[in-house]
Amino acid sequence: MRVSRGSATISPDARTLIVCDADALRVFRDGASRACATLEELSACRAVSCSDTFVAASSSSGDVVVYDASTCDVVRHWCGVDARDVAFAPSSGEQVVMNLNDGGAVVVGDARSGALITLGVVNVKFKSVARSIAYSPCGRWMAVLSRDARARDGVDVFSRCGDVAGALSFRAKSSDARAIEWTTTFNGDYVLLYDDSCDVDAVPTLVVHRSDGALRATFKNVLSRARARTKSSLIVHSSNDGLIWINETRWEVTRCVHHPWRLHACGGSGSTRVYRESGASYEKLAKYEATTLTDAVGGDIAVSPCETMLASTCASRSNVLFLWSATSFAPTEEGVDDPLAIFVHDGEVTAKTWVADDRVSGGSKLVFLCAGKSRVYTWIPGAVAPVSMALPQSFMPHIIEGVYAGNLILATRSRSEFVTCEL
Repeated sequence: MRVSRGSATISPDARTLIVCDADALRVFRDGASRACATLEELSACRAVSCSDTFVAASSSSGDVVVYDASTCDVVRHWCGVDARDVAFAPSSGEQVVMNLNDGGAVVVGDARSGALITLGVVNVKFKSVARSIAYSPCGRWMAVLSRDARARDGVDVFSRCGDVAGALSFRAKSSDARAIEWTTTFNGDYVLLYDDSCDVDAVPTLVVHRSDGALRATFKNVLSRARARTKSSLIVHSSNDGLIWINETRWEVTRCVHHPWRLHACGGSGSTRVYRESGASYEKLAKYEATTLTDAVGGDIAVSPCETMLASTCASRSNVLFLWSATSFAPTEEGVDDPLAIFVHDGEVTAKTWVADDRVSGGSKLVFLCAGKSRVYTWIPGAVAPVSMALPQSFMPHIIEGVYAGNLILATRSRSEFVTCEL
């Protein structure tokens, strides 16, 4: 295990790893220790995106270059595009969506044909493609979040294969949306806007529009920074340190829980297991009581692939990891909707994800990181407490980039260094 320089980008099929630093852009395939291509012309590139088939990069000179992910041959080179962000549209893997510096326009490029199409919207709200554009699960439609000269939110819906002028546009009911999302249920398509205005009296709100612009529902106290999905529910973080389950068919709340301030552990009046980090292991506690509190709101959510368990953190107690049942149904008995387990750490839990593991019953395990620790933590469903593995002492992981060729990629906060470790 060694520390590598540069930022790491992983393809959706986990077979391609792109490493970009000040010297070059390097392409690795299928776990090989040597790069299959070194592209010095793309050193210090602005943005990189990878599909299962292609790699797209925006160079510092303003060009966008597309490579074949398996051969690293140049497939397309668009000169002078001046894109500040690039991303492949889901479900296609061939269309490169670019957010441009000049006027905030959105351009869609076809990697195979070379065609460039400028969409009929110029006031894109954010520089990031991921924050400004949402795609329908079928891949046919894309919704662009915009903001006009009067600081009003709008949504422009385009067909991926249709008229560049857009299928429709509508004025959003949000006052200052921070994120946009598209979801499809058996009774229709919906555009979700996570509204979070800076006004003193504003309340963070989830605004649900039908794809034709009609308002369907609103949910108060919903934050945009943390959300997850199961087959039946959208799970979001609330502004009062809770979690909310929303049924996306009926658009109603089915379950709410709150991260507890204090709780008796198993063997007392409660059913929650409580453990605290002690050196390289954990010690069992008789109860949980929050000792370090802040005014921060928000947190993070991660649902296991089997959709039976949910791991969460909340900003007011960022050093605590909570494990819950992921079911969308509230318990019938009063007072039993407590976490399954609580793990208290010395530092902030900065990242977490569930990764596949054939050796684990249920097929996955939870991996997470803690600030100030050169360690990676794992928890297996059914285990008493997490275990940790030491990393190079000088390396402080902060971000989990993902899994590449069966190995976990961990990065520093600045994404200037990363390590590869076995799962």
